[in-house]
Amino acid sequence: ALTAILAGAALLAYAAVAFAISLLVTLGDVSAVHAVWMRFAPGAHASALPVDVSIGGRNGGGNGGGAGGTRWRVGACLCVVAVGSGLVAARLLETVRVPIGIEVTAHRGAARVAPENTLASIRAAAAMGADRVEFDVMQSADGGLVLFHDTDLRRIANDPRRVAGMTLEELRGIDAGSWFSAEFAGERIPTLEEALDEAVRGGIAVNMELKAAGDEETLAQRALAVLREHRNGGAGEEGAREWAIVTSLSAGTLAAVRREDPGARIGLIVTASVGDLRRADVDLLAVESRIATGRFVRRAKQAGLQVHVWGVTDPDQFTRLALQGVEGVITSEPGSLLVRRAELARLTEVERLLLAFRMRVLGH
Repeated sequence: ALTAILAGAALLAYAAVAFAISLLVTLGDVSAVHAVWMRFAPGAHASALPVDVSIGGRNGGGNGGGAGGTRWRVGACLCVVAVGSGLVAARLLETVRVPIGIEVTAHRGAARVAPENTLASIRAAAAMGADRVEFDVMQSADGGLVLFHDTDLRRIANDPRRVAGMTLEELRGIDAGSWFSAEFAGERIPTLEEALDEAVRGGIAVNMELKAAGDEETLAQRALAVLREHRNGGAGEEGAREWAIVTSLSAGTLAAVRREDPGARIGLIVTASVGDLRRADVDLLAVESRIATGRFVRRAKQAGLQVHVWGVTDPDQFTRLALQGVEGVITSEPGSLLVRRAELARLTEVERLLLAFRMRVLGH
């Protein structure tokens, strides 16, 4: 039934384009006839039309050459319509060739069902079937690496102390689960080593977001040292590289990672598109969903950069991104997006084409 509705919509769209072309041709004919009439009888029926539609002027002069200029301009308009229609058709046909292999990353673990940035959230993400788990890595006052997002403990433990000012032992004593629910009372802030061990056990890839507080170099060195001990990509160095992504909002932190390990797979987290992001020395761009337009994605691909989109929770938005060929999404709703990905993978080529057409015309 849906395919029939979409086919009907496609026919209506075709009729609208055909009508527009016919209208342009008719206007061109009227302009040509009017220009000839005004050349031979400039004073007669001068007000027959509300405006002078002859491009070359009332007496057929000017750069357009009267009727000839009109025909040239009408022809140009028709060419623009034809080229535009061809480009739209080509873009729609591209969606048939794009494989639905978009990666689903659980943001801070499965943070809707377990406390964020904990071992419980990593286990839950793996159990859901997410491809990758994202977590935040910070450094304690004595150089320990822990999973935590905020700069202080106010939101998680109603404690005003800053993470960077506490020792690893002090941070390990914090209850990081009671704020979420009584079920997770006693859940601790994990170390990076514990988190990577849990990811290896669960068979899930990782996205480590490094959050530096003026310690970019040491944070990069220590995080990569731990990562080298836990890389789990299967056979070969390339598999290990694919298993772990290192991302950050800080270009300085990523530069430190690149210096420490030139082969590391790194990504810049983008909240606003300023300048040409393709010039960044990274492997991927993690962008906010409103930035991930079709044009942005195409330009990034031309530059050899992958695009991962964060803040995606709506399955329809996920569908649009998947049809655009985006490589991954970072989401707090991995379960629903995994279901949608499985649905998209079962579509035939015709169904995918009609779906792409519907989303372009109707926006959903």
